[in-house]
Amino acid sequence: MLRHLRELGAQPLDDALARELLWAFETGGPVTTSPAVLPDGIILAGSHDGRMYALHKDGSSRGLHASADMIFSSPAVSATGVLYFGSDDDHLYA
Repeated sequence: MLRHLRELGAQPLDDALARELLWAFETGGPVTTSPAVLPDGIILAGSHDGRMYALHKDGSSRGLHASADMIFSSPAVSATGVLYFGSDDDHLYA
């Protein structure tokens, strides 16, 4: 049986886009990776400035890991919590 998305609690895209922006975090370069969100709410995103950023749910910085070149890959996190990402410096980081 098909049900309307509103019946399931989903909101149309227009409603989601009309909401206020919760926060923004400026990096030193473009962010073209998709973020990863950990179970505790920490958000991971790579930037062309060569850094993998870890942010709290409120957008404040939790830390970062620097590579020697731009990060194009999206972060991956193992079941044990190990962060993996690749960099244009020809390295895979864990």
